[in-house]
Amino acid sequence: MSKKQKSRTNTQKTKNSVSSLFSKSVWTLKNIIIGSVIIIIAAASIYYFFIRKTEPKFENDGELTFIKAGSKETLKKINIEAAITPESQVQGMMYRTNNEESNGMLFIMAEPGIHKFWMKDTYIPLDIAFVDSLGMIDTIYRSAKPLSEKSLPSRRRVQYVVETNGGFSDKYGIKEGDLMSFKLVKK
Repeated sequence: MSKKQKSRTNTQKTKNSVSSLFSKSVWTLKNIIIGSVIIIIAAASIYYFFIRKTEPKFENDGELTFIKAGSKETLKKINIEAAITPESQVQGMMYRTNNEESNGMLFIMAEPGIHKFWMKDTYIPLDIAFVDSLGMIDTIYRSAKPLSEKSLPSRRRVQYVVETNGGFSDKYGIKEGDLMSFKLVKK
């Protein structure tokens, strides 16, 4: 084989090698794109068929009013979903991906006591207000962290708990010592 033939063969091998390397990178890039699309479609399907479909819907059971201590000034009125049964109290705001600002949940405990809440399986930040049997707000946890299993207890004995969107208490100036009253609608 002459030098020219060897040179052509080497040049051809180099071209084939570069071409092969280029086609492998394109193939790898193509695999990455296809894999990413598959993952996105799978995640969207899981959300749509399992999470979104099973997300509890808000049920308007009445109205709750937050009242400024001492002045009796209405700070804010909201629609409430009442959690009265043990099952509804365990469920609470779990699995919800959003909540209208004008909606909240009122937990009506069978007996006053030191009650503890957590944010397990709760996807949105919440303000959690513990309220005594006379309607006075004892403790507020502001913007509780979603999905946290940290225990959030009342400081004193309470009979009610109100959950609203995270930041709600600050936005409307609701503080510990303020009052709340509610009216349930018979169904």
